[in-house]
Amino acid sequence: MARKATNKREPKGKTTRKSLAKDIWLAALGACSLAEEEATAFVKKLVERGSLSGEEGKNLLDELKAKLKSGGGDIGRLLEIGVSKTLERFNIPSKDEIRELTRKVDELVKKMDTFRSK
Repeated sequence: MARKATNKREPKGKTTRKSLAKDIWLAALGACSLAEEEATAFVKKLVERGSLSGEEGKNLLDELKAKLKSGGGDIGRLLEIGVSKTLERFNIPSKDEIRELTRKVDELVKKMDTFRSK
């Protein structure tokens, strides 16, 4: 018997958590890349104007890149906050909210069961 092909692509116009998270991640990567490009261009101008030597410019860029890498945890937290706020705007509940609702439903079911048995 032939197997039916399944289309795992998301429907057009529908935003899923996965696609939303991917979009936010790509935006963050783009922002980091843009920041690096802007910093490089700025340092290059300082070197051209004579405000920094070539070696000082290189050291400054290396220091900025090191801070960006070491601050990865901060970026992760900022991304997490951004994702949470975006999901909230789309009225998509968080895992904690779903857990809490599940707990409340379980409590209600237990109460209903005790009333039925009386």
